[in-house]
Amino acid sequence: MTTTVKGILDNFILMEKKYGYIPRGTRIYYCNNRQLPVLPLLVDLYMQHTNDLYWLRKNIEVIDHELRHWLHYRCLEMTAGGKVYHLAMYINENKNPRPEKYYSDLKHCSIFNVTAKIEECYSNIKAPGGAGWYYPERFIFDEKGGTNASTAYTNPRRVLPVDLNVYLCKGFQLMSKFYEEINDHENATYYRNKYEHWVESIQKILYSPTDGIWYDYDIATHAHRASCFPTNFAPLWAEIFDTDHVRHYGKKALGYFKKINMMPFRGSSVEQPKPRHDLMKMFMPFKHMVAMALYNSGDTESQDFAREFIRRWVKQSIDCECCKYDIYDDVQQRSPEFIWGCGWVVLVSLDFINTFFVDSDIAL
Repeated sequence: MTTTVKGILDNFILMEKKYGYIPRGTRIYYCNNRQLPVLPLLVDLYMQHTNDLYWLRKNIEVIDHELRHWLHYRCLEMTAGGKVYHLAMYINENKNPRPEKYYSDLKHCSIFNVTAKIEECYSNIKAPGGAGWYYPERFIFDEKGGTNASTAYTNPRRVLPVDLNVYLCKGFQLMSKFYEEINDHENATYYRNKYEHWVESIQKILYSPTDGIWYDYDIATHAHRASCFPTNFAPLWAEIFDTDHVRHYGKKALGYFKKINMMPFRGSSVEQPKPRHDLMKMFMPFKHMVAMALYNSGDTESQDFAREFIRRWVKQSIDCECCKYDIYDDVQQRSPEFIWGCGWVVLVSLDFINTFFVDSDIAL
């Protein structure tokens, strides 16, 4: 399997060299939209299993190039409490409709009469797609700063998103480790400083001590967008905090989890009422993010909640009583037919099984 993973990483490196970035989904028609900056996270998984320092030395500059692009072209400097912080945002400069949603984008942006506004609309709608976020509600703004508006009013340049900044923060932490492993102490120090600065920025700008969770930040109103999204849990999922603080954050995040009632589902009926923020409604990668965030916190009660969600998910997948709602993920929203084996559904399910049920006494 390590050979397969190495081949996948080599493909990413090749695309980075050829295009200057990894196109979204590694697809040629997405060459106007870059993939999330998660390459260091993937490399770390490979290195954990192989310690292939030869491969790392050979490709470290290419991996570095991906992160520095975000630092140089996608970051915003802001001041809070007399101190300067930096965080990144999703931006896309391409002024054409998305290839996969061409007619939809034409329709949404046709409400504008000025060419510049239409092109800006195309760019703004396209930018959140790089986040793996198919529906841009997180980035829509009405006149009051809420989300009660059409897709045409998507404005990602107004948002400092939790997930993107966590991916970068974790990437900086890993790059520091990679450079230490190949004895490049100068670059290791550079990325260690970036990592520490990003943790501080995330905590100062994105964290709500009152709610005990991280929120996207609206730079126009200088306030949190206090909506429930699975990406609110990303800092715990990525394990960017030291052990002295992570249990505290885990306990607070669990309080938020309970407050908004994210896990009422019992895996027994498709018709069972489900609240808006039901954990079972999320895309599989985000289910994984929330469950593993609670588990990674080390807080005992949070871990119990994570195990219970994972147990329910795996059990229903096996029993298949609710397949048409969950195991097929969001297919019903995009296709009149259900399709077995949606890639990330299968992979996340296998990861849950491997992590929690192999060599375990946890019963389904």
